[in-house]
Amino acid sequence: FTTSLVRQGPNNVLYNMLAAAKRNGSNIDFEILTLSPEGEDSRYTEFKALGIPITCMEYPAGFSSLFHIREIEEKIKCMQPDIVQSANFRPDILLSFMKLPGVIKLSTMWNCPFDEFTTLFSKRKGAIMSAVLLRRLKQFDAVTACSQFIVNRVKRNGLHMGIIYTGVDSGYFSPVTAQERIFARQKLGIETDDTV
Repeated sequence: FTTSLVRQGPNNVLYNMLAAAKRNGSNIDFEILTLSPEGEDSRYTEFKALGIPITCMEYPAGFSSLFHIREIEEKIKCMQPDIVQSANFRPDILLSFMKLPGVIKLSTMWNCPFDEFTTLFSKRKGAIMSAVLLRRLKQFDAVTACSQFIVNRVKRNGLHMGIIYTGVDSGYFSPVTAQERIFARQKLGIETDDTV
């Protein structure tokens, strides 16, 4: 459950995970629900090519989706999920208010809300959004972060979190040999004992 499938870090990670699951013959059924209309930089067609069912609610940006919370809740219930994972402010807030008996509600934090929201918005608005989000996340069954840094920044607010490190597409990225590492350092003018 996310805002949209715009080409950005969390959606790229999601795509890589789903592509790997499909490639490896996973028997888990995945579905995606998005809130906002897809823009030009969307990965919608790439996700669709994986055979993943996608429901786009196409609500405008902002809080108007709050007026449609029951409609979104019904869409999720029709999917009959075991787990609903949300990412981003609006999906997290909406999911926190939904009554989904027997469904595990999971949120994943990709950034520290204080840092992200105060950078994207004013300090005051960012602080309010952070406080609201952290309070609402206490309604979830589980909250994860992609780094220890985020956990350390957020735990001061009494939110217990686990860590699931971001996966890497091993078909694209792979460890280099010691010789390849030496060659790359030489090419960049970095000494072998320099810390990078």
